[in-house]
Amino acid sequence: MVFGTGIDIIKIERVARLIEKEAFMKKFFTDREREYLKHKRAESAAGYFSAKEAIVKSMGTGFTGFKFKDVEVLREDNEPFVILHGNARKIAEDMGIGTIKVSISHEKDFAISSAIALKEVKGRGKEYLLKEYPLNILRKRENNSHKGTYGKVSIIGGSYTMSGAAILAANAALRTGSGLVNCVIPECIIERVASSVYEATYTPLNHSGGTINLTQKDINLILEKSDALSIGTGIGFEEKFLKPIEEILKLSRIPIVIDADAINILALDVNILKKERECSVILTPHPLEMSRLTGLSVNYINSNREEVAKKFAKEHNCILLLKGHETVVSNGDKVYINKSGNPGMATGGSGDVLTGIICSLLGQGYTAYESGVLGSYIHGLAGDMAYEVYGYGLKASDITNYIGQYVK
Repeated sequence: MVFGTGIDIIKIERVARLIEKEAFMKKFFTDREREYLKHKRAESAAGYFSAKEAIVKSMGTGFTGFKFKDVEVLREDNEPFVILHGNARKIAEDMGIGTIKVSISHEKDFAISSAIALKEVKGRGKEYLLKEYPLNILRKRENNSHKGTYGKVSIIGGSYTMSGAAILAANAALRTGSGLVNCVIPECIIERVASSVYEATYTPLNHSGGTINLTQKDINLILEKSDALSIGTGIGFEEKFLKPIEEILKLSRIPIVIDADAINILALDVNILKKERECSVILTPHPLEMSRLTGLSVNYINSNREEVAKKFAKEHNCILLLKGHETVVSNGDKVYINKSGNPGMATGGSGDVLTGIICSLLGQGYTAYESGVLGSYIHGLAGDMAYEVYGYGLKASDITNYIGQYVK
């Protein structure tokens, strides 16, 4: 149901003069808007300015009770969408506005925008309220559901010296909402892991030197009882794992997250990824691991993060999640730059938590690209909340404890 409509037109020349002033840009546009507009011509800035005016007209408020930057216009797949912050969001919610659609156009001298504010769909509640991308990817759970509805995931990882990695990934998967989590670990660490993750099930396997042995029979059993799996967290660098990784990629029809030492092992023969397969794959390297995969220097990778991630994803038919400040996620076509997170998350085990989150989302039925985008964002948000409490002293397990704040 339509709550209200708004339309606005502005002369581009007027905005062209104003955007030369840094104070104007900081007053009227958010950091993300300025990042987008800095590479665009004046008509784009005029369109955004006009869109904000149209949006508040559709709400029937004008800029009363909130700031210009509380109305944010962003783009996904080149389509504009609206995010409201602060009082603007509260006012919209109080009025029952569920979402605002916006359209922007321009010609030689003018930019014009139109906006339509839509009310909530009766009985559907909060999931239709304005929600920031990518949190708006999250799906509502139905009342008539059970643990099997939300995915059975397997975490293949852990070793005698790195049992904590499996613990962190499994707990993160549970906190993200997995119905069932199975830890595939060396038998020698089952007591440690099981005493820290009560809710999981376990597949303890034979090991040598504290690192897991994966046979063909093991692989078939794991794939048969899983909706998604991850491999790599804490397994240790062993060349013997290259063959099992290749077998998993060959046999799997479920999505896979490859992380940590599994990435370093895969770097021994990265062309395995180019072979025909039926499963989607997410790789989550940090810059040094990306260097091993590509042969490029870490400095080059850090200076060309989007380009490197997009090219690798396209050439190797995978989702590439390049970790670091402003994590890059690409499927070879789309690119998402994550803005959540903080330097306090640069701590051991943080990547294991991310793997658990992504694996859980895959098991719940999100696409590989959605899981990479949403997973990196939730990971960063939970880290931001942990940072408010612990500062630079936060631990990876602190991140896990805040995941549930956003998965609802």
